[in-house]
Amino acid sequence: ELYAAGTRSVEFCGGGEPTLYPRLDDIVLHGRKLGLSFGLLTNGSTLSGRLADIAVRELSYIRVSMNAATAEKYAQIHRPHSTISLDTITGNIASLISERNRIGGHLLISIKMLVSSLNYTEIPAMFELVRSLGVDSLQFKALRMSSAEISSELAKEIGETVARLGAEYPNVRVVAGIGKTNVQR
Repeated sequence: ELYAAGTRSVEFCGGGEPTLYPRLDDIVLHGRKLGLSFGLLTNGSTLSGRLADIAVRELSYIRVSMNAATAEKYAQIHRPHSTISLDTITGNIASLISERNRIGGHLLISIKMLVSSLNYTEIPAMFELVRSLGVDSLQFKALRMSSAEISSELAKEIGETVARLGAEYPNVRVVAGIGKTNVQR
């Protein structure tokens, strides 16, 4: 129905983890046969096995939400299920990149870090993590409308840090900066 209505691309995202939908792989395979392209916003926890194989071959892009680059801060911010850790996520990303490179695929893989007063000190470690994994790009966005949002002064300082680190890590492609913050804070 989507294709018949003129839709040509679909992004799986939302108020929950899209990869938990049990038929996501079937939807992607069917949609690709029709000519649809797909993107995925995910926490990265389930990107393994059959789903990872399909993702590498059939998706246009994956953006993994990762708001920390160290295990301790990841656990503090994400409060994941006991079976999920930063090592799980980074292992899944590394496997996706390895398979994509092995088959000569075109899947773009990025990490998005939602920056807050709780995690902005993780930014240098995030640059190093992205470099070591070989991720295609890194995106930063300021957390808004929260007690942990950053002030406009801190946003400026973070912007300068990101610019400096961008120069120090020329192979890390930063596709967005801190951007908007609430002016009333």
